[in-house]
Amino acid sequence: MLKQLRQKLYRIKKRTWPKAIIICYHRVADYNSDPVNITVTPKNFHEHIQFLNNNYNIINLKEVFECLISRKDLPRNSIVITFDDGYQCYDQIIKYLHKYSITATFFTCTPAKKYFYWDILSYLLIDQIEINKDNLDFINDLCSFNKIEIEPEPIIDSSTFKETLKWKMYSNTYPSNRCKIYELLAAEAEFDNGYINNNLINRLYSREYDIDNEKSFFINKNNLDLSSCNIGGHTLNHYCLSSLNKDEQKKEILSNRNHLKDLFNKEINFFAYPFGTRNHYNKYSLEIVKKNFLLGLSNFPGQIHKESNLFELPRFLIRDWGIDTFKLKINNFFEFS
Repeated sequence: MLKQLRQKLYRIKKRTWPKAIIICYHRVADYNSDPVNITVTPKNFHEHIQFLNNNYNIINLKEVFECLISRKDLPRNSIVITFDDGYQCYDQIIKYLHKYSITATFFTCTPAKKYFYWDILSYLLIDQIEINKDNLDFINDLCSFNKIEIEPEPIIDSSTFKETLKWKMYSNTYPSNRCKIYELLAAEAEFDNGYINNNLINRLYSREYDIDNEKSFFINKNNLDLSSCNIGGHTLNHYCLSSLNKDEQKKEILSNRNHLKDLFNKEINFFAYPFGTRNHYNKYSLEIVKKNFLLGLSNFPGQIHKESNLFELPRFLIRDWGIDTFKLKINNFFEFS
């Protein structure tokens, strides 16, 4: 009974603590398709940032760490801005943020391959009205290998193509077979172990593709002003950590950290788990991150406060929202419980 009373009093007291939120962008660009729903247009992004800059206290992860490690109240009305994965658009984003002295952290992969699997799948299935024979044969091989009994349309009419370009995963509608195949293959690849030969991930990465260069990785330090921004670790290849054994996880996490440290001549103190839900990392991931970083960031929603777990900080994902929707979402994030 006494324990239950203490827990109740703790919950009541916690409601009075200042809360902050961490928001997570991925890439900022004008793309015809974005089935994984991670791209924000430059227009919407600029309006988001102007609104945040005018109405909130934008703080960096170092300030968050100092408050959490000393159990000190976070500044009221505070927001932390983060970006995941590592795209060419980071160059322009950092310049834009620096113009207004806005701080952010960019969690960046350092892969051997040039593109993420979801952009390869977009190229193969979504972005073209007609799939050439070589790619069509490859898609059919992938479907057969993964026991998907659906055939992609070699060519689709213009109206279906427009709907296919607008389609998002898990929307429960499929304007073409290509969309359903995309969703099934992407779901399979998400939990693949990239160190196992001949699985879906490795089949996708076995070929060369003529994909828009803006969808390639950002690993270039030239002409970047990082005086108000930070680089964080995000693994080598963006594999799901929970699908890897402990040694594979160490390689993914620590090789990425060391590569970024050498590339930018900066300490890499912060880490974000790829995909980021609790299904995507495990006790080995937490163990490695606790030993090698100051903070670990996840990708499930929640506010942060002075007693938040340093190695599982929640974040709110940002979509391509117009400014009115964005304002409403940010307000709701601060009221999240």
